[in-house]
Parts: sequence; structure tokens; C-alpha cells
Amino acid sequence: MEIPQGENESDIYTYDGRPIKGKLAGDIFRMDVVPGDVTMKSIYTETVCDWEENHNRCLSYHGYAVGYYSGRGSAMLKETVDKFGHVTIVVRHDGFNSSEGWPSMVALMPSFDWFKEHGITGESYWDR
Repeated sequence: MEIPQGENESDIYTYDGRPIKGKLAGDIFRMDVVPGDVTMKSIYTETVCDWEENHNRCLSYHGYAVGYYSGRGSAMLKETVDKFGHVTIVVRHDGFNSSEGWPSMVALMPSFDWFKEHGITGESYWDR
């Protein structure tokens, strides 16, 4: 399922920007929502993140993990993957973090109403 581009911007926490190396600030593209629970270690800060601790959804580009989408929306993404299988979201490259140089990205998500219209609430995952 291709989740449509929306006006709600949500930060993506970049853990490894190498898969999107050719992308430039302002580029809009799709990333896959990884179906399983993934633990990643940042190549920039060595921070470790996983679903169990932070309710994050891992995002990949051409099969390579890049980072995480976080917050209530991540529970909705997990539920969407469980319901529809392969899911992609629209992402915008916003340039590079000025102090560390890693890519800054935001997900361009539709409203929560769009998810509700497709039977997705995220509630079954939020309280885990």
C-alpha cells in the first residue's frame, strides 16, 4: 500500500544515511516501512534504538535500513503493515544536520482521519 503524501510533517531519525547518498535537499521520495521489529545502531552517534523501547518503525530505502519514524504514527504504520503488507510513505530530504552532517528527513503523512478511513487506529500497538 502506498500511503499518500500529506501535509503532516513528522521527523525521521536518521541512523544510517548511506542508502540515500544521492538524494539532495528538497527531494521527495518513497521509503518502505520495515514490517518487523528492528534494532539499529546509529553510525553517527552510536545510539541504539528498537521498537520495544521506543515504539519506532524502521524505514528503508531500496532494502537498506535508514532510520526511524517515531510516535503515535509509528503504531499506526505497524498496524497498516500488519493489515496490508508492503507499505511505503512519502519522505522529503531537508538537507543535512549542520553540526554532524547526517541527512535530515521528514515524513509527509496524511491526517489520522485517512488512517481511520482505512480501519487503522494504532490503538492495539500504542499501549504495549
